[in-house]
Amino acid sequence: VIYWTVFAGCWFLLPVLQDFCDAGEFSVKNRVIKGIKVNAFIYLIVGFIGAIVLIVLAVKGDFEDTSVSGFIMAVSYCWGLGLIIILLGYGLVQVPKALWHAGRCSENLRYTQFRVAQLEEKLNTAKFDLDDIVKAVLVICKDPAASHSYSRETEILIAKCPLDVLNQYEGQSLSYIRRDVMEEIGG
Repeated sequence: VIYWTVFAGCWFLLPVLQDFCDAGEFSVKNRVIKGIKVNAFIYLIVGFIGAIVLIVLAVKGDFEDTSVSGFIMAVSYCWGLGLIIILLGYGLVQVPKALWHAGRCSENLRYTQFRVAQLEEKLNTAKFDLDDIVKAVLVICKDPAASHSYSRETEILIAKCPLDVLNQYEGQSLSYIRRDVMEEIGG
């Protein structure tokens, strides 16, 4: 019982929860649906391959309860062993390599300075993108027709925006954000 519970959790629950965390939906229900949709394609492929194997077992005459569960266990073990081989093989090489590179201070300094320049460029790009998004959201808030259909979402987006970015747009009143939305997001 424990084996099959862990098996189901690793193959079905964990991937859905991973995609649930990555989903950009606003409600829990939509995030769960998004997680299931993302994994449905993989489940269909695995189910199709499993159905082909079951048909082959039935045609050969070896179709028994133990052969089906044995096949599922073998596939699970092969997947786990493959991951272990890949991850340990990478780790056996990468850990000593990382330790070797960590001992070279001058090269680490040059690399860090290079990364700082890259990250500063990404930061500036992200600031410009944020300004564009805030402008778009504020335009939607000003339009009564558009803001009515997405009022809750726009209020959440405005409430999550940094105040210094919002203060750049003088004359824009933020008093229309409801107190319950601010409390919900922790503002």
